[in-house]
Amino acid sequence: QNQDSHKESVPGATMVDIVAPADFPAGYMFQARLNERRFLAVVPPGGVKKGDTFNCEFTELNSGNCQVPTHNWKDGFSEVI
Repeated sequence: QNQDSHKESVPGATMVDIVAPADFPAGYMFQARLNERRFLAVVPPGGVKKGDTFNCEFTELNSGNCQVPTHNWKDGFSEVI
């Protein structure tokens, strides 16, 4: 399942095909590797099922170019302990 038509990428960005290691909902982010280089894979709209192939932008995690999203923690403090 290739859903690259749903993703708006940065002009000139390197795009890579990813095989989903599990079922993930749209927008889910996970660490992936390409030739020992780590990057953040973002699941496209509609989500993916394990084994699906999808296209995403390659931004190496340790390159300093990756903007990791920050949000409020979804659980309350008491739910973490």
